[in-house]
Amino acid sequence: MNRDILKALDCIDPAALDYQDWLNVGMALKLEGYPVHIWEDWSRADTARFHEGECTRKWAGFNGNATPVTAGTVFMLAKQHGWKPAAKDVHELAWDAEITQDYKIIQTEWLEGRELVEPSTWDPAQQLITYLETLFEADEHVGYVSESYHAKNGRYLPSMGFWDRTAGQLIESLRRSPDDITDTIGTYNTEAGAWIRFNPLDGQGCKNANVT
Repeated sequence: MNRDILKALDCIDPAALDYQDWLNVGMALKLEGYPVHIWEDWSRADTARFHEGECTRKWAGFNGNATPVTAGTVFMLAKQHGWKPAAKDVHELAWDAEITQDYKIIQTEWLEGRELVEPSTWDPAQQLITYLETLFEADEHVGYVSESYHAKNGRYLPSMGFWDRTAGQLIESLRRSPDDITDTIGTYNTEAGAWIRFNPLDGQGCKNANVT
């Protein structure tokens, strides 16, 4: 358990973070072995957006993934808010000295060209349900895009997409048609994929002003 992460956390105002950065802090704390009340107590400072019980519900969905959010993410956010780690044992390094304190934003082994192993079984509907349950409350509107177009630079870019359904409605639809997610999100280009916006929307549009 990294004790310095709590010092860094004290320097971050949760009200200054967007929704995804707030989630990342929770994921990092859980990965480091901290209890949920640490994230919840810190989140209370954002009085405008804090909802009792929300942290506990999100926490239950943080079950790890291929590229886990580590303590380094919290240190990065803290530095952006002016935090500076305390200097410890400052001295010259010998040629054979080891640098043991090395915070990383992500785990380095995922940058070393390791071959990704395709899962033996795919369950897109359940994976999408888990994703939606982790990021959104049931009554929050979700912005998603299944249509794309080919830009001049060769990249696929998303269209405006949809924002009229809540996470609960999408999950209900996925459970009704678990064998084909296109029944829920529409047909998409398999080369381009589809997109889901991290932040919940008000159901009236997908601009910054519509983020709740």
